[in-house]
Amino acid sequence: MFAWTGVSNNIALNVKKKNSNPVKTQKQSEHLVIRDANAEILGKNTSLNSIDHNLPSGKWLFRCMLSERNTCVIKSWLMKQSVKARANLDRTIEHLAPLPPQYWARPQASPIGDNIYVIHLKNENREQLRIFGHFSGKGTAEASFVMTLEGYEKDNVYHPQNYEVAARKNLDWCNVAHNRRTISCRYAKSACNDGAEQPMDEFHVECTSCVC
Repeated sequence: MFAWTGVSNNIALNVKKKNSNPVKTQKQSEHLVIRDANAEILGKNTSLNSIDHNLPSGKWLFRCMLSERNTCVIKSWLMKQSVKARANLDRTIEHLAPLPPQYWARPQASPIGDNIYVIHLKNENREQLRIFGHFSGKGTAEASFVMTLEGYEKDNVYHPQNYEVAARKNLDWCNVAHNRRTISCRYAKSACNDGAEQPMDEFHVECTSCVC
């Protein structure tokens, strides 16, 4: 997909020829590889639409699952978290939004299989909070990541213990009627018409009157 690997290798080889210190050469080479990778993926001159990552609009939309009672399963939990934890999530979402799934990696996220991923965030006590979810609508204008389950990680173990079963069950639940069983959250690009003068939900971009 990306052409940066070959370029980075060439640069690394040139550095090696000019530098007789093997330790310094290795560090320079690693720095160049990382710098070139970041520039290729996130650089100002890189067009996200030109990369085959199922994002016609350039960024993932973000949605939350609705329960059988038609309430957001993430909002009540997130509102209990500290301001710092929510700010951490904002930064993480901003980082992940333009990236194809294969670049959703630690420390911001990680895959657990079957199209299910985990978003990572921390609070001021360095507790490792987690949000499980899945991708939906790949290759369409509504390509989104749906957040379906909250949890945490301790000693490299995810909780709740049944997170895999629960996340898969939630994926199946959402796929039955995606638009009816999920709701656009505030990380979505737009959920209401521009200029709509309607009362806005604290967490969701959608007008409160849109939530059915």
